[in-house]
Amino acid sequence: FNPAVGFVNRSGVEEDHWNIGYRHFFAPGGPVRSILGAVEGYKADLLSNGRYSSGNDGLRISGNNNRGDQAFTRYIRNREVLLTNFTIYRSSDGKRSVVIPAGNYEFEEYFFGVQMGGQRKLAGNIFFTNGEYYNGTHFQNRGNVTWRPNRQLSLDMSFTIDKIKLPAGNFTVRQLGFTTQYAFSSTLSWSNLVQYDNVSENMGFNSRLHWIPKAGQQVFLVLNWGMIDADKDNRFDSTLADLSLKVNYTFRF
Repeated sequence: FNPAVGFVNRSGVEEDHWNIGYRHFFAPGGPVRSILGAVEGYKADLLSNGRYSSGNDGLRISGNNNRGDQAFTRYIRNREVLLTNFTIYRSSDGKRSVVIPAGNYEFEEYFFGVQMGGQRKLAGNIFFTNGEYYNGTHFQNRGNVTWRPNRQLSLDMSFTIDKIKLPAGNFTVRQLGFTTQYAFSSTLSWSNLVQYDNVSENMGFNSRLHWIPKAGQQVFLVLNWGMIDADKDNRFDSTLADLSLKVNYTFRF
């Protein structure tokens, strides 16, 4: 599949997904609404020669209450076949890199998460992943906090911290994000996103004004601005800045 100007996670593979589970519902009014137990799997084979490429099998248990809060845990057994050496980390100044050698890797991971119902004025979630990672280990924690002070404004802050230890070297990936959304009316909204990660030392800013004068008509005004701190001196240089206008109009006949 060639997506041209679109996007696809992987090309040149045949993918198979499967899962089976059972959900038990409790009597209304209790602290727990339902509990789910499931087993699931994924496999990808190369179309060029039919060889196994990657896959995983896992067990998932989750529960939720009547307010939309959830807690879940997963056990995952992964298998990855790297046909060539894979550079998993490269510093922005090019002075250091970490490479995973080609080979057949099997490793296990454990996952736990808690997520609050999105209808709350203040909500959030937190996730933890721990276990083996190729020929090393990693520990990841990520989460976000969302505050909706009123029906028009939403503020969201997110983070991901992944500590990876491999024979070729150790590194920590940190990604931070901040999102604001404001609805002036049912037809006009404004959203902003700022993201930063310490590996590429990239900071990106996206601002979008969205207007829907009537059904079938849309106008977008979008600003993108990218910056980088390649020499890691805490001073960012601009790499991209563009302002675009997009208009959609549907003709009905």
